[in-house]
Amino acid sequence: LEKLSEKQGSQFSPNLDFYLVSRGNLAERRSLLLAKKLRELGFSLELDVTGSKFDKQLKRANSRGAIAAIILGETEAENKQFQIKWLKTGEQEIFSYSDLAAIAPNLQAKLAALKQKSE
Repeated sequence: LEKLSEKQGSQFSPNLDFYLVSRGNLAERRSLLLAKKLRELGFSLELDVTGSKFDKQLKRANSRGAIAAIILGETEAENKQFQIKWLKTGEQEIFSYSDLAAIAPNLQAKLAALKQKSE
């Protein structure tokens, strides 16, 4: 019983930037590429590969301690876009893949501010 609680405790990551949720074949394929790019830009993230409904994936994002969830559905994937839902504020924003490198400094600043508030 102790080992299980230790294992569960170690899974919570209060410094996790993003939890990437996706649903649909194209979205799931694109989420792998998006995750790779975000990691290259220095973000920490987890990728949900369960394919379950968005509300379940977003609950997991909260339980994992993520600051924000990146949402990638089929519509976003087809339009080469993704949504960021800031989990503490509920605010959502839509971005294009092509803007990712340009918006990275702003995302890092927002993540830092939200992490500081939660401490």
